[in-house]
Amino acid sequence: HDAIGKLEHGCELFCFTKGQLLLVDILRCILDQTGPADLDIITWAIGNETIDKLAALRSAGKIKNMRLIIDYSAYSMHPDYCRKIRHVFGDESIRVTKNHAKVLILRNAERNLCVRSSMNLNVNRRLEYFEISDSKELADFFREFFEEWWKTKSTGLSFEYDGKYHGDELKKFGRNDDDELDFGVENVDITF
Repeated sequence: HDAIGKLEHGCELFCFTKGQLLLVDILRCILDQTGPADLDIITWAIGNETIDKLAALRSAGKIKNMRLIIDYSAYSMHPDYCRKIRHVFGDESIRVTKNHAKVLILRNAERNLCVRSSMNLNVNRRLEYFEISDSKELADFFREFFEEWWKTKSTGLSFEYDGKYHGDELKKFGRNDDDELDFGVENVDITF
């Protein structure tokens, strides 16, 4: 709270952190100021403890709805972890793709806050940055991006795959056996 201060309407804030702040700490600080909000997340990774914190924020009513775009490769070999993400977010709230972007979008009737960061949603004990913008235009841009993914039910390999493909890929993301996962992306032309 000391680092971020009061987030005024229309604010633009840029901060460096040397490991003192985690992205989930920033999220909690924002929610303390905005009240309950919808949350869209783009990240490469989420730590186990952060999944629990997101679940607690949702149970407390601070997060109304959550959607997640996450990189599948980092955790494709950890079925228990994948089941936990699927349990907290729900299958229809997850898209998996090749991803390294880190963005949080928090929206409610009063605020449109966008957080861009070098941090994943895990422990980051190194020099990182984050930016917070209260911008309806930027939040609308990100919402359009998310809506396109959810409209197509794509995993993000392209926008042309159908819902069955997404369901099949998501099943692989959290399956129970110990076999190596194959998302078939080696020979796929990734287009956005």
